[in-house]
Amino acid sequence: GLGGTLGWALAVNAALIAAGLDQTALHVAQRATSRSSAIALLLAIGVIAPHLLARPQSFSIALLPLALLCLERARGRLWLPLAYGLLIAVWANLHGAFVIGQLAAAAAFIGSGFDRRSGPMIMALTALLALVAPLANPAGPALLAYAFTQPASDVIRAISVEWQPAWPWIPVATAFWAYLLLLVPGRLAPPRGRPGELVLLLLLALLAASSIRHIPWFVLASGPLLASDVDRMLAARPSLGRAIGQVGGPLGDARARIMVGAALGVTLVLQPIRP
Repeated sequence: GLGGTLGWALAVNAALIAAGLDQTALHVAQRATSRSSAIALLLAIGVIAPHLLARPQSFSIALLPLALLCLERARGRLWLPLAYGLLIAVWANLHGAFVIGQLAAAAAFIGSGFDRRSGPMIMALTALLALVAPLANPAGPALLAYAFTQPASDVIRAISVEWQPAWPWIPVATAFWAYLLLLVPGRLAPPRGRPGELVLLLLLALLAASSIRHIPWFVLASGPLLASDVDRMLAARPSLGRAIGQVGGPLGDARARIMVGAALGVTLVLQPIRP
């Protein structure tokens, strides 16, 4: 019945969200201590909580962190283009935000020009396959035309508030702007982070500002930089670090895991009752 269908939908959605946050946690943990990673993840969950709903968008919440991990861990690997192309092909048959995966590959290629260890030729082929891989779908080229033009459609913006600009005074977007302001000071100093990563975050920030729907992609991609900024802040302010305390283990001790788990649990429980 309807109840059973709703239950399965919520269960699948919860699994997709958990997978996306788990991949994000792995990405963040590569760049910062456990304590800073836990803080950054709690902030990220707080910002994207309104976007964690039982809907097809959850496929992208699970797949974007996986794509970013793939681009970071497999830089220069000969198998990266084929693996990433396959990922984008699957993504294109699940949700329209596969365009963000294409954008990530293009940004990684741009960044590889500043770091020869990334293998510019391999990254170029990866970006190329990411561009054409979505053609492997029942709609063919029409899917690309739809996905690329949807954000600029006046009709879409008129019928869906999600595609309207993320003005700071809109409650669902206010947290995004506060989160963005946390990242700005670290970017005004000498550049930190890989060039491709900075290019991607700039593009995703512009997309998020232009449309509420794009806020999660910026938050998921920027977690590692925020965690590294928290690391530097705590190192510069030992008294603050002592007040927060230490966190042991990959994602913290039992208390830290309870905090992250409780935040995620509240997010999932609230899904059925949100209008």
